[in-house]
Amino acid sequence: MSKFQAITSLFILVFIIILVTYKITALSSKHSTSNRSIQVQLLGVNDFHGQLNKYQMVSGTMAGGAEYLAAYLKKYIKENPNTLLVHSGDMVGGSPPISSRFKDEPTIEFLNLLHFDVGTPGNHELDQGLNEMKRLIYGGFNKKTGYFQGANTSYSLQI
Repeated sequence: MSKFQAITSLFILVFIIILVTYKITALSSKHSTSNRSIQVQLLGVNDFHGQLNKYQMVSGTMAGGAEYLAAYLKKYIKENPNTLLVHSGDMVGGSPPISSRFKDEPTIEFLNLLHFDVGTPGNHELDQGLNEMKRLIYGGFNKKTGYFQGANTSYSLQI
């Protein structure tokens, strides 16, 4: 691991710790101070790889895909509103055609709808390079997919 990668990894780890601490503090302030203990649920997703439409039979029931994941997360968040939704990378990259042919933009749109509290990039987020990863995060123009608009703001190729 290079010195740059080590410093970057340390920065990301410190950022995640600060963000999680902030979120837990915000959640606990909504409750009575008579009981200082608060139960926090962590729901994590990793290695999604743009599997928006990947299904399989599980105990005789069709499972998988974006809608299954979204329903599962929604159910458990509803059961415990003190939930932190996290992802630990490889959400894109190595994706099936439904996502990869559109430069993983469909997956990013789906992930944005889930409203993750915190996440970290994995190695596959960098498959197409740092500039492409930044474009997926902040929006921008991609020569293959054309002009892209996000958050009611037009973006240019400059990232």
